[in-house]
Amino acid sequence: MTRIDFYVLKEDSLVARQTFACKLVQKAHLLNHQIYIHCANEADAVSMDKLLWSFSDTSFLPHRVMNSGGAECSIEIGFHDDINAPDSHHDLLINLAYGVPPFFSRFERMAEIVVQEPNVLTATRANYRFYNQKHYPLHKHNLAQVKN
Repeated sequence: MTRIDFYVLKEDSLVARQTFACKLVQKAHLLNHQIYIHCANEADAVSMDKLLWSFSDTSFLPHRVMNSGGAECSIEIGFHDDINAPDSHHDLLINLAYGVPPFFSRFERMAEIVVQEPNVLTATRANYRFYNQKHYPLHKHNLAQVKN
């Protein structure tokens, strides 16, 4: 059964959400996980692609946007429901879309990144209720309370 992790940030911007996703990708990649980043639309996928190239000067994260050509990578970015979900990735799904991806249960783990932006809060609360009603193992990481 898919483990669902909610990462709650104190920031309220979508950029903070994407930046945290990059950090999560970097950590998972160092642990040799395959990662699929599910975005709400093509513009968000392109934005995530650009951010993965530039967010860190000290690391390289080989990735690609699904169906953009090139060889399959351990880090894939997509934005359609079933259409672009990679058949070969079953490890970590990072959900940056607003709903529950219909294919999420194929993955061992899924991350939902919560920022204090009204649309994200509404969507991730609805997603939480869905997973809870289906009895998925839920884990909350309240990073809003972590002090630097």
